[in-house]
Amino acid sequence: WLSGCLLGVVVEVVPPTLEGGPRVLSPAAAEDGTVFVREGSELTLRLALNRPIDLDASSLTLEGAALDCAPTEGDEATLLCRRTFDGEEGSGPKGLTGELVDASGRRSAVATPALVQADFIPPTAGCVLSPRSARAADRIRLAVVPSEPLEAPPVVTATVPGVGVGDGTLKDGQYLYDVTGPAGVDVPAYTLVVPAVDRAGNPAEGGSLCAVVDRTGSYLGLGPVSDGEIQVTADPSIDLDGVPWVRAGAVVTVRIPTVEPVDPEASRVTLSGLDLLPVPGVPGTWSRTVTGLDGDGLKDLEAQLVDDARNPLGVRVEDVIGFDLTPPSGACFVSPSPANGVEPVTFSFTPEEPLREPPTFVSGQVVIAPPERSGARWRSAVQAPPEANTTFLVEVTATDRVGNEASGAQVCAEADRTGQ
Repeated sequence: WLSGCLLGVVVEVVPPTLEGGPRVLSPAAAEDGTVFVREGSELTLRLALNRPIDLDASSLTLEGAALDCAPTEGDEATLLCRRTFDGEEGSGPKGLTGELVDASGRRSAVATPALVQADFIPPTAGCVLSPRSARAADRIRLAVVPSEPLEAPPVVTATVPGVGVGDGTLKDGQYLYDVTGPAGVDVPAYTLVVPAVDRAGNPAEGGSLCAVVDRTGSYLGLGPVSDGEIQVTADPSIDLDGVPWVRAGAVVTVRIPTVEPVDPEASRVTLSGLDLLPVPGVPGTWSRTVTGLDGDGLKDLEAQLVDDARNPLGVRVEDVIGFDLTPPSGACFVSPSPANGVEPVTFSFTPEEPLREPPTFVSGQVVIAPPERSGARWRSAVQAPPEANTTFLVEVTATDRVGNEASGAQVCAEADRTGQ
């Protein structure tokens, strides 16, 4: 303040000053109280002064950017100052600066703390899409690390229908998104769009954060595709009603043709739970050597084929092959037994399954005629030595249709093959 003496009276001269801090009327402050401005933002300040000033002589700026100020109606000591930002002001905090000059030429400098945060730079970010070349079994994630705080988490979308993007989660300064591909479809290329607005309202340049290459990927979702009929063969085998039947020791081969090769090690092919092994060097082919423990009966083919992208193809075909691992057996009968010397004696064998050829009946004690078939039964006449009491045992040998051979007690009990 200046002071002087006039006719013995002390006069204090007060320069023009702000009364209280400037008040930002627009734009509205963020939740933390910061007022952000960007290119095109219109700022309005209200300044309360201790007295009117000479606006032509005064200078009011935001860190050098001129303000257009005018007194309010009815109050010359209250100013409304405005500026529309053009982006040339430079980013950063902006406080009120300048000099107040009243009508008497009294002056005072103005310098306030930052009133606004100017931001004329669009937000940028680093993006990592992993894996960029994805398979159906992969977990695809997009990580977005923005250069500055954003107004809200980006809502990420994909340029290709069927590619889904989940809601982002913020963790350790980066937004993480799960990306899903369409089921059963290959996507040669898709691009994720990451729109974002910073706290000042600047949108990402080009409508998306990150370089295009960093948010572009591909997806292999198409599983194996069949390419022809499934072939089930066996050696040796016999065809019964269109189905191959095999015995122990036979080699069963299954071929499942596909348009593109599958991963033989990752795929699984079974016959009613019995695993087949890939045939080296023969794509789409699996085999198994049948053992006596594999179980009798018709077998269903079940396969879960997996391609290099880990996409599956399920296959199921019922009753593709039959296993007969049990030697033939049946009921044996000597009639009559015991027999007198004049009664005709016969030996009969009724197998439990069809035979490939007639059974053989032999005995070291009696003569047995070649067997004759009567329905399911095979019968032979027995001729004993004359004028002698004889106990005889018939040895039976039989072979079923798939080649399983049985003899002796395997066919029927010894007691049922013994006569007198």
